[in-house]
Amino acid sequence: MTTLENLWYGNIRPVEQFVEGNAEYRNLLRLVTKNRETLEDELSHKQLELLEKYNTSVNEMNSIS
Repeated sequence: MTTLENLWYGNIRPVEQFVEGNAEYRNLLRLVTKNRETLEDELSHKQLELLEKYNTSVNEMNSIS
């Protein structure tokens, strides 16, 4: 199978290789997780729903770009 075919069929994922070896990314992920847990502890149910809607919108926007 060629490299392009492997990419097409999802056998190789260059992004995952970038993330695995990227200390800066891992640190940011830890920070995001910590901040998310803090928000979940402190926000009301209604505020959490709004945060989820916001996150969904941002994720959709990032997927398009």
